[in-house]
Amino acid sequence: MGDPVTATLITMTVISAATAVVTGVSGYLNAQAQADQADADADAARKAGEVRAVRAERQQRRQRGLARATAGAQGIDVNVGTPLDIEEDQLREDQQDLALIRMGADTEATRLEAQGDFARAQGTASLIEGVGGAATTVLGAKLQLAQRQEGITRHKELMARLPKVGG
Repeated sequence: MGDPVTATLITMTVISAATAVVTGVSGYLNAQAQADQADADADAARKAGEVRAVRAERQQRRQRGLARATAGAQGIDVNVGTPLDIEEDQLREDQQDLALIRMGADTEATRLEAQGDFARAQGTASLIEGVGGAATTVLGAKLQLAQRQEGITRHKELMARLPKVGG
């Protein structure tokens, strides 16, 4: 196998196989980085949602306290009857608002986590594709070399059967 054609075929095979592997690894690493970013974004979305909920809850408490103080200043007993019913209704509505804020943040975080999972799957597929491409390249080259060697052997056999001229 010391002939230039075989050497060139082997060199090109090695380069092609290495390129396929590098491309696969690069795709894998890129996808992993995207997945890590999606996970970080999901965590940030949950934390931001909790911050929004805590701020909203503070504001809601202030508003309920102000309404209670205003009613009390007007001589209304806020511990019984309609004022108490109104306050309890407002508290339930406020709790629903907080739940919606948290649910929105969790939905966003879940969407981002799904993007991360998808990116990981793409990365794995890229890696498999790269390794598979390298294997296909190597096996194809091996087949070409075997076919070439077979052709050389047939040629030698045919040449051996030909009558020798001048001898």
